[in-house]
Parts: sequence; C-alpha cells; structure tokens
Amino acid sequence: MPLWQDRIVCILDRHHPRVRGSLNLAQYLSMVHARPLGWGRTTTSRVIDAAVEREGAKLGLTFGVQNMLTLPQILSGSDLVGTVPQMLARSFAAQYPLQLLELPLQLPKVRYASYWHERSHKDPAHRWLRQMVLSAARTLNTDSRVAQ
Repeated sequence: MPLWQDRIVCILDRHHPRVRGSLNLAQYLSMVHARPLGWGRTTTSRVIDAAVEREGAKLGLTFGVQNMLTLPQILSGSDLVGTVPQMLARSFAAQYPLQLLELPLQLPKVRYASYWHERSHKDPAHRWLRQMVLSAARTLNTDSRVAQ
C-alpha cells in the first residue's frame, strides 16, 4: 500500500565554514560525507552512488555512522554533509542548528509503502491498523520545497 513520497536533500551545520545557502556539485563531491553503516548499503546510498557515477565522479571521503539518527549530533558543529530524506532532515533541523539544501544531483523520489503477509490481509484488526497508518501518512507534509 503506497503511503507517501519524499525527496533526498543535503543537511549540514547551519554555520558550515564553506557552504551557506546553496551547494554545487563540485562542493558536494569534495566534502566528507556522513553515511550510515550497515549490512550492505542502504537504498539511498546506492541511488546516490549511481547518480554520482552518472556524473563520472565518486564521492569524497565518508565518515560512517551507526544509523541516520546519529547524524544531527555529528553534523552540528562539523564540516561534514549528510544526504537524507527531506522529512527526516526537517525533523533534525527543528532540533539542531542545521541547514537543508537542495541536492546537486537528480535522484528519484523515495517511496514509502506498507507491506503485510497475505494471511493478515482479511484480518479485521489488521485492516483497521492499515487504515490508521494510511490516514496518518496522508497528514504528513510532503511539500517538495526545502524548508529550513
């Protein structure tokens, strides 16, 4: 069941020493990227890497973090850049001194969906839960503009 779509943006310290207000491809490629570690690469990382390769380039150094939720503390006060879904970036920027910038690459939208096993499909309680999740998803602000 499709729930919502999001887009990928860059997130950096609000007082970044080299970037303020906009980010070009050369800057993005030359920066140290804070990226989640994990077993294999995340879908977002694969999509970003493919877009960078289409530009005939590679990302610069990366700084591995345990998961995306550690990014705001690491990015605050540093010269690192993170590349995350916009809704997550907005949440981080509401709590930490961070700026959200357009990503200087063309990426597909991130699509969020709910999946369940067929044995739960007709279960009344599960149907109710799916409807609640869908209703909540419809209330999300998925405005495509980068809001700081």
